Amino acid sequence: MKLPTKITPDRIRDSIVQVFFKSDIPFLPLIGYFHSYLSSMSYEYISEVKEKEKKNIISLDFLNHLFVNTELGVKISLHPTKSIIFNCTGNYIGWSKYNIAIIDVIGKFIEVGLIREVVRVGVRFTSEFPNINILEKVNFDYHYQIDKEKIKSGKFNIEYLDENNCRVILNIVSNAPLNPFTDIKGKVDTLSLIDIDIIKEKFTHSDLNKIKEIIFDTHEKQKRVFFSLLKKEFLDELNPEYD
Repeated sequence: MKLPTKITPDRIRDSIVQVFFKSDIPFLPLIGYFHSYLSSMSYEYISEVKEKEKKNIISLDFLNHLFVNTELGVKISLHPTKSIIFNCTGNYIGWSKYNIAIIDVIGKFIEVGLIREVVRVGVRFTSEFPNINILEKVNFDYHYQIDKEKIKSGKFNIEYLDENNCRVILNIVSNAPLNPFTDIKGKVDTLSLIDIDIIKEKFTHSDLNKIKEIIFDTHEKQKRVFFSLLKKEFLDELNPEYD
């Protein structure tokens, strides 16, 4: 199947790329190094430190350290699991630009010794479809015995390993109500979601070219799963563009 390069509008709500790594530097001092290098790459640090009070002691919860590059449209979160989480700040900027931004950051951190090895990559894209019953638009077969009525809304979760030992997690949400109240015409606005998470793990690489290849292949797998899921007649309605 030839995959489209894009659809219009792109429908993407979240475009998360998460890179897990090993480092010889503990997480807390690592934050300072990340801050220095990301600042030099035009990422602005946004403090989201939360204060908690336990037995009259104020503790700091370092769970989210956010850096934003407004010009690129990319944001980065650092997590204590020693992972870097990339996402777009607003509209999806397209894989070509997004991939370059990701590789630039990972490459810099490897170059200066903050990352010793990359050990896991996850690519998770969530696409939204307002006022569409997505169950009628996808190649997804399900069986049920509930008075043989047609399912109007629902949530389905599937997880499997592909032939390359990539973990594929597929979530489909169909016709979730955005507002529990109907208007005077009885219309309810709904939202359907296709959420695809591809995880490549059980590897260890410090070579940037190999890491770049893994990130690219993981994204391609996510893209292949998404477009293979859509019925052809529905895909044709989404203004697909091909190289």
